[in-house]
This record gives sequence, C-alpha cells and structure tokens, in this order.
Amino acid sequence: MYPNFQDLNKLIEQDLHEKKYFSKQSWSFPKQYNGQKVYDVIIVGAGHSGLALAHQLRLLGIGRILILDKQSIDKPGPWSSFARMEKLRTSKYSQGPECGNPLLSFKFWINSLKGPNAFEDIDFIKTVDWANYLSWFRDILKIDVVSETEVLYQHWNSDANSFEITALNGGKDKNYYASFLCFATGMIACGGWEAPSNLVKNIDPNKIGYAWKNIDFSELSGKTLAVIGGGASAFDNALMASKHGATCSDIISRRKIPDGRPLSEKLWLGRSDDQIFPDEETYPADMTNPILRFTNTLEKDLYLDVIENFFLDGRTTSRPEYQRQFQNIEGLNVYDGVGEIAITESDDKGKYRIKSRLGFDKTYDYLILATGPRYDLALRREYSSISDEILTWGDINDKIKLFDIEALPKLTDEYQIQFKTDNPAATKLYCLTDFVHLTVGIPALANVVEKISRSIANALYLDNSKKIVAYMAELNNQEETCDDSRCS
Repeated sequence: MYPNFQDLNKLIEQDLHEKKYFSKQSWSFPKQYNGQKVYDVIIVGAGHSGLALAHQLRLLGIGRILILDKQSIDKPGPWSSFARMEKLRTSKYSQGPECGNPLLSFKFWINSLKGPNAFEDIDFIKTVDWANYLSWFRDILKIDVVSETEVLYQHWNSDANSFEITALNGGKDKNYYASFLCFATGMIACGGWEAPSNLVKNIDPNKIGYAWKNIDFSELSGKTLAVIGGGASAFDNALMASKHGATCSDIISRRKIPDGRPLSEKLWLGRSDDQIFPDEETYPADMTNPILRFTNTLEKDLYLDVIENFFLDGRTTSRPEYQRQFQNIEGLNVYDGVGEIAITESDDKGKYRIKSRLGFDKTYDYLILATGPRYDLALRREYSSISDEILTWGDINDKIKLFDIEALPKLTDEYQIQFKTDNPAATKLYCLTDFVHLTVGIPALANVVEKISRSIANALYLDNSKKIVAYMAELNNQEETCDDSRCS
C-alpha cells in the first residue's frame, strides 16, 4: 500500500511537475522596485504554518513566494530548541501541512521511510520525527526559505506599492519587497516570552530557569525543583528534570488542572441527538472541525462566547493519553488550585520558598517558570512601525476577561490585520494569531491556511485583473501561428 521512500519522492515530484507546481513564476504580472524583485508573498516563519501556507499558495498558481526565518534551516520553531516534550501533544490523525494530499502527509512519510506499520505503531508523533518530516516537506516541495534571517522592520512603501521588509542576515541588513506579507511566527507572533513581574519581583530572575529557554537539566540531578504553571509545557519540563535525576519535580498551578477529556475531544465525538432520522443511525458528525473552521467569522460577542466555552479548562489542555505518561513517576507531583503564589529567596542560601494564601508552603533548590507567552505587539520588532495603529480586541471591548486576548489583533475573518484608521497596508497584511489557532495549533492549521491563501489569491487576481484583460485582448488580436512548441 505504501511506496518505499525513493518511490514516494518520485510520485510526488511527477504529480506536482505535471501541475507546473515548481514554477517560480505566477499568473500575476512581475513587478520590480529599484531593480529588485517584488515577491507576490513573503511569509515570516518557516514552521509548519509557514510551510503549509507557501504550499497552498503554490497550489493556487502563485510562485513568487519567499519565506524568511530567524532560525537555522532545519531548526524552525521550537522542535529542535526549547520544546521539552518527546512527542507532540496533538492527535497523530490531525491534518498537517499537506493540504489534502495524502502523499505529503506525515503518515505516508513515516510509513515509506520506516515500514508500512510505522504510523500505526506510534501513539503520538515524536518531535524529532516531526522536525525531520517538516525538513523533508520543505525540500521535496522546493520551498524557498532564507534562514538565519531576522525581520527587523517592515512598512508599506507607497512608491513600490508593496511592503518593504528590512531583515538582518549575516550581520548585514537587506531589504525585501512583497505585495502581501504574512506573519506565521507561532505562539509569540504578537508578543514574547516574559516572566510575570509578580512572580520574580522578590528574586533574581537570572538565576532561575524558563520553559522557553535552554536549560542544562543535568545540573538538576539530586535537587528539588518547582515548575510554575499548569499547561502542558510545565509537565514536559518536570518530566525532563525527573529523567535527569531531580529528586523532586513539583508542578505548581494557580488554577485547577482538569483531569477528564477536553471539550474539543468530546465535540469531536459529536453531539447527543435523540431526534435523528432512520438513515442517520451512526454516531453524530464531528463538531470540533466547524468550530475551528468558522468561529472567526462570527460577530465579536458570539466569537468570545464560543472561545470562552471552548477553552474553559485552559489554553493547553492535553489529551488524557498524553497526560498518562506523567503518572506514577517517583518524585513528580502536581499541586493544582493553590491560588496566587509568592516566591521569595529562602533563609537557606540558594533556595526558593513558594507560599500561597490557601496554605501551600514549600522550599526548593531550583525554579522553572512555564507560564506561557505575554501578548503585546510592542514586544515585536517587526510591528514597531505600526503597533500603535493595529486594532486589538481591547480596542473594541474593554470588558474582556478571557486570558489576555485583549492584546491580540482583531483580525478579519480572512486573518488580515485591521487598523484603527485608514492604512494602505490594510487587506495586505496577514497574521496567524487568531486565538483559536494560537491555542489549538496543528489541528486548526488546514482551515487557517486555506482561508489565507484564497484571500491572497483573490486579492492578487483583483490587483492584476486589468492587465489580465488587456493580455487576453492582445492574444485575441494576434494571428494564430504554430511555430511554437506550445501550439502542438
């Protein structure tokens, strides 16, 4: 059923070659500015979202695409850096960046590489396999990525009728130009990793660890550890410390950590409906997919109602199968629902005391903060020229008390950034920072890139429509000749 790895690559290349997929041209007319190429689309971020978007755009005949990424070529995103989990938290059956082509799926890749039963033999996808799969995906599709390139600044250049993007590569600044710009930079696309000030105000923040930074876990052997946070990354860091010999790895969460199946999985199983028709006596259809696909089309109050219910148990609730690996590990303990905590340096030199008003009081040798990103557009250099102009959820509803969504951009239903006043970049600037996509991640990916790619293609066609009409008229006025191979 599954071809070997070499045959899989040949099948993909042959199929896409026949569709002119690998062409660097577009059906849009080429543009230049000051002698430089103006790309149809530049994508910032070469992780699974950026690669999926580039692939979907090329399926629509848009070939002038470039991806800029800060990381080295085979290490985009967190998979080869600070991500501690050995396996992805999402279901292995979730659709990835393949955009409906099974030959490009993780399942075909791993079965062709490691044997026909490789996919069925795993419970969750190993992060190292996911990173290798994304590298193969990029290479087999010949997606252009300029790595080790950090976007410093971008603005709309009216003379060029395009974005002018200044990026740092090899110690030198270089300008790129694009008709459309999309940020696919993951969880910190609209913020950054930052320790909550109320947790570190009484300690030296440089002496503790952070889930988003490199940690030498071998240094924790024989020590007691507290991991602050209730999300999946807190569990990942505690497990890593336990494996490196920490005598105690305590997870301390202000809120109660749910222990049942997440709402997303219950919705995936369908709904209860006693009034079914005789020909519908199967289990109800998946309700998670329409929530991921259509929620961002709702008016704002209903949108907030949906996500408040969808994420009632927190932003990163993991599946029970994933959580089971943390059970019965000696020294790994969970203290949840402890309420607000205070961290101080203990009377014992080099130790940390954690107390809460609800009675929690313990001392540890080392701390790791796993408290998630802080959303704030001012933290992103690439938004420095427009951060004050971007419309956020907080601008339209000052009563939002749901996580820190008020700091996120209020995107259109096609994931375009909106502005408080007229801006020439409006409808041209895209960002994958809808709260649902940020939180759910891979399972929402296919829906997001489908909408963005079609939105860009529609807008690009509109921008080129007059030239296309003129070109059609020109062709109609030409006499037919067959001295060209294309006529045969």
